[in-house]
Amino acid sequence: MKNSLIYCLISMFTLISCMEEKAEHPTQGLVKFSSIDLREFNQYAANSRIQASSEWKHVFQDEVILTITNKEKEYTLSINPNDFSTGYEIMLPMGEYTFKSRASAPNYTAYLPFSLSGEFVLDKTSLDISLEGNTNYGLITLDPAYVESAQLSKTHELEMTEDGQFYYLYVKNGLLVQLSIYEFFASQEFVKYFKMEAKNHYHYKLNLTENQGTGNIMELLLAPFTYGETPIELPGGN
Repeated sequence: MKNSLIYCLISMFTLISCMEEKAEHPTQGLVKFSSIDLREFNQYAANSRIQASSEWKHVFQDEVILTITNKEKEYTLSINPNDFSTGYEIMLPMGEYTFKSRASAPNYTAYLPFSLSGEFVLDKTSLDISLEGNTNYGLITLDPAYVESAQLSKTHELEMTEDGQFYYLYVKNGLLVQLSIYEFFASQEFVKYFKMEAKNHYHYKLNLTENQGTGNIMELLLAPFTYGETPIELPGGN
C-alpha cells in the first residue's frame, strides 16, 4: 500500500513536471503576416534629373498563395494583397522557415505581378512579419480627358480604374512599347514610343491649348501624376 502511494506521488510529480516543461517550451507559434511593401515606383519625367516617387495605388490580384517551407513540411497561406486590414495568420511548429510566392502574368496586365521571398525563425509563441515584394513590371497611366481610346502596341487596350479617373496598364520590363491615343474630336492619333523600365511610372495626358489664328492645338504630354486631379472641362460642356 505504501509503495503504491509512493508510486502514485512520483507519477503525479513527473506529469506535473512534463506539463510545466511543455508550458515553458511551447511546440507551436502563431505567425502573422501583417503588411506588404513594394518598392515605390519612380515617376518618369522628361528632361528631369530627379525622379519623384509615384502616388499610384497598385492594383493586385485578389489572391496570392504564399508557400511556407521548413525541413519537414510545406504549408500554404492564401492572402489578398489588396487588403491587409487584419493581416493573415497561420499556426506553425517551432523552427526555421523560408517562404515565397511567384505570380506569372502576360507582358501586358491589369494587375501588378510581383514575387515574395524571405526567411524567418519561429522560436516564440507569436511572430509578426512584414512582407517585401519585388516586381519587374512598369506602369503606364493616362488622363482620360479628350481620349476616345488608347492602346499599347495596337493590340492591348488600356484599362480604366474603378473610379474612372485614369486609364492604366502594367507592362513587363524591357518591352518596346508603342502608345497610341485617339482623341474624340476627330479621332486624331497621337503616338509615343519608349522602352519600359521596371518600377517606372509613365503618366500621359492630352493637352488642349488655344492658339489665336490657327485654332486649338492638342498635344500628348508626359505629365506629373497626382490623385484628385480636377477633370478638364470640355469646350461647350455644361
